Amino acid sequence: MMPKLKTKNFYYGAVIETIMSYNEDASPSLVEMGEDKQVYKIWTNSSKRECYIYVKYRTSSKDNKKENYYSWQFILTGDDKQRIENYIANDNPVLLVWLCGMKELKGSEIIVIKESEYEKYIKDKSSISISLKANERNFRMHVGGSRENAIQIPRNRIEKNFDYFITEKEVIL
Repeated sequence: MMPKLKTKNFYYGAVIETIMSYNEDASPSLVEMGEDKQVYKIWTNSSKRECYIYVKYRTSSKDNKKENYYSWQFILTGDDKQRIENYIANDNPVLLVWLCGMKELKGSEIIVIKESEYEKYIKDKSSISISLKANERNFRMHVGGSRENAIQIPRNRIEKNFDYFITEKEVIL
């Protein structure tokens, strides 16, 4: 008997397919698999370098008061943070690639959080809220304070080639 597919299978598949559509020379391989996360190692022929992506997904907890406002709460356990920091310590570029899912899958979006943003805003937190207002160009990553003070992350960042992020890491360090 064939196992039943779960929603997470579609979410993780959507992330990899989207990444591959913007990085045709990339070769992803699954490194870790957990109940609520997957880690992939991505090798691109153009950069000749590995990049790790830490993939998580959540479905929206839609704000009933506002029809066009969505939010997602991403939990980072101590184990999650330790694994991310181990990849960073081994001089591997790391991206948090989180799928912000909608209940019917349609309209789901992917946010890419750079290593420098992880280090500055997320590393010491156990959870991060991401919100999105319809027709805005940026996600809002809530790191404390009001919605207006949230860090803005471009919605189209997933369209960047991985070489862009790898090169950026070398500039940051």
